[in-house]
Amino acid sequence: MRTLIRILWVLLLGLLFTVSTPTVTQAKAVVGATVDTRNFSMLAEFGNWRNVPRFGQVWAPAMRGDWRPFFYGEWVYADDGWTWDSYEPYGWLVYHYGNWVYDPSFGWVWVPGYDYSPAPVDWVTYDDYIGWAPLPPPGFALPDLFAPQFATVFTVVPVNDFDRDDVARVALRKPPAPSNRASVRKAKPDTQMIEKVTHRKIEPLKLNHEQAKIGEKTLRKDVPNDEMAKRTEQHRAEVREKLKMKQEPKPQHGF
Repeated sequence: MRTLIRILWVLLLGLLFTVSTPTVTQAKAVVGATVDTRNFSMLAEFGNWRNVPRFGQVWAPAMRGDWRPFFYGEWVYADDGWTWDSYEPYGWLVYHYGNWVYDPSFGWVWVPGYDYSPAPVDWVTYDDYIGWAPLPPPGFALPDLFAPQFATVFTVVPVNDFDRDDVARVALRKPPAPSNRASVRKAKPDTQMIEKVTHRKIEPLKLNHEQAKIGEKTLRKDVPNDEMAKRTEQHRAEVREKLKMKQEPKPQHGF
């Protein structure tokens, strides 16, 4: 009987190991890759590179106050759907490539990547609110919407304010949890629903694209129109106060 129990335990442990191994291997393959930080020299004046055991080489922005990714900027509806327009000078790179994750020791860190996305976030619509959180690297999960960490990771705004400029001005400092799970919709914001609530027409925006070299790779860089570029410059002064910059960055436009 004891022999049979031992055999069953061995089989059970083997099954658990087999099930969990692919996720861990995938995370290491993506997250633990060696990064030549010299290719990201434009980030040097805004933060520091760190080696975090769980993620490998990551970039930790110098920040203060309530800084978080996808917070200082606005959402625009463009060719590829909802696209993040960052007011931060490095926004075209870190908000459209790679992943963000919150580390208890270092705060928010960026894990480099080379696949473009207009909005690499996890969307949630519930009750009268729209929220989003940066997508973490493969193998890592976001907190449940009813967990205490929800407010740390997700940015939430009233539906009526979603299409306004300067998200930081309208974001809720203490977003409420969903009234119930039935009210939660995990999908990109619906433009018709937003227009119905705000009584404002959402006009699709045509973006221009430039090419930017990162090492041997050529990345897409979205370029806003003149009106958006002007609006970005108007908000740069406020954003500058939220960042610990080693020196004043040169003006840059782009997402």
